Amino acid sequence: MSMTLSEIAAEMPVWYSASVEDDGPAFHIESDAGRGKTSIMKQFPSIMKQVDPEGDYGFVYINGLTVTLPWLCGFMQMNVHEELKKSVSHFSLPYWWFTKEGRPIDSYSGGMIFIDEEDKMQPEERKLTRDMKLLKRVGTHWLPEGWVVWSAGNPLGSRNGGTKTFDFIINSQMLIPVRDSTEDWVEWAKKNKVLPEIIDFGEMHPHILFMKAPEVQGPYCTPRSLAQADTFLRAKMAVYSKSKIPLDVTTQGTVSGGIGKENAEALFLHIRMGQELPSYADSVAHPHTIKIPDEPDKLRLFAYKLADWAKPQDSVALGTLMGRMPSEFQFMMVKMIRDRNARVLIMPEFRAWCKSNAQLIAIIEGYERDHRQAA
Repeated sequence: MSMTLSEIAAEMPVWYSASVEDDGPAFHIESDAGRGKTSIMKQFPSIMKQVDPEGDYGFVYINGLTVTLPWLCGFMQMNVHEELKKSVSHFSLPYWWFTKEGRPIDSYSGGMIFIDEEDKMQPEERKLTRDMKLLKRVGTHWLPEGWVVWSAGNPLGSRNGGTKTFDFIINSQMLIPVRDSTEDWVEWAKKNKVLPEIIDFGEMHPHILFMKAPEVQGPYCTPRSLAQADTFLRAKMAVYSKSKIPLDVTTQGTVSGGIGKENAEALFLHIRMGQELPSYADSVAHPHTIKIPDEPDKLRLFAYKLADWAKPQDSVALGTLMGRMPSEFQFMMVKMIRDRNARVLIMPEFRAWCKSNAQLIAIIEGYERDHRQAA
């Protein structure tokens, strides 16, 4: 059974409780490239903190593409055994014994060692990961209590360099295919300051957002490559002090190198549509008279852009603008303000809106929750 990333995040504490037991199952998530597998796994410490506030959880990343036997086991040393008074072979501490913060893993109450791109590891190294997952041991090292080993990769035949998985590894873990979810991506994008034009583009074009690799190799769009395009565009706007996304040929050419020429053309067509909408400054200056778009796609983007720029001192004008929109777009705007500019929501105009629309909020959030569960 496949799961969305949000469902995986919700299940992660349960997975951990099972996996941390002796001979407990390890978990391997699998999807096409660029779907957010690594991003969700990196959230493990913060997810566990929510269910165990007193816990101190660490995270270690291992890239299966580059790992070698010494990287997994450490280097062989000869140490004198204190009791036997004889030389005994022992491996040095491997690099993954330390988290990004520089702390050894035995200084945490628990944690996860995440092996990314495991399907691309060489056979000898991959055999060792089975013991890491099931026995919590590699070489002469036993994992500290509370640590688990999970992994991720791409399906066999996905043209990403993966190799066939040994049956004894398959039988030692639980395979979870990742299911694409536009809703999950939109929620992630809102919380991570992605440009409203990019969010709206991904939401309107899921067939582009989650496209398969083209038959002829070249750049194509995935959630990862679209997020990279967003990072590039925001960087260019910052460097050149631009309030609007640049539309010059160089910018478009650079973005096409990440998501593909045709996809970039569709994206910049969408961006142009957004730039034809009223500006934030004009909108808050003339909230009663500014033209509100009629078309749903433009109205959604207009709501996203207002929420992205929302400032507490403009709350009266924003409340007026929002009141001129259909209810579903009002709710959409409030949700994004909550994720981007939460201070606006404490202003009286928005407290009053939330109070008067409590029933609508409950209905829509209930529908979204039920829709995700049904999917």
